[in-house]
Amino acid sequence: MIDGETGLLVSPADTTALTEAMNSRSQEISDSLLETGSQLAENIATRADEVNNSLKSTGESLVLDLTLRGTDVVSKLEETGSRITETIVTRTSKVTESFRGTADNLASEINAKGDSVKDMLASRLQAFPILERLEPRLLEELSASFVTERHPEGRLVIQQGDPGDGVRHRQGEVDDRLDQAGHREPV
Repeated sequence: MIDGETGLLVSPADTTALTEAMNSRSQEISDSLLETGSQLAENIATRADEVNNSLKSTGESLVLDLTLRGTDVVSKLEETGSRITETIVTRTSKVTESFRGTADNLASEINAKGDSVKDMLASRLQAFPILERLEPRLLEELSASFVTERHPEGRLVIQQGDPGDGVRHRQGEVDDRLDQAGHREPV
């Protein structure tokens, strides 16, 4: 038989030997490829496990790190909140104490002025003939029932036909009055 490529004459025995050699070499190559593929698959699986374990470890480290940092942030926020609350409470206490002191001073002033107003009212009540014989203590009690009203100039205080709500004693000037017919009279 003549080889078409090289033009050499090849015997059938040589062809059989060549075919067997090629088949044998093909089998060796196939076995070698299978073994190399198996080793490569094994190496890839081992390396994948190593990468997976490394990533798992790194992930756990990251989670731990983030947890610690989150805890630090929460602690700092709690600490800041506590300081803010403490500052507010302290300042509120100072304001409350200041108001309390001012209120105490005002109460003392009012009590002092209230006593002098009571005395003044009691002495004014004693000026009325019907009340002049009452004891000062009774006049003081009676004076507590009276109210002093002050009205700006030009304001209408009472008007004819208004329901009565007490007895009024005027001090100062009144601009005019109405007569029985409802006409204004100068005072």
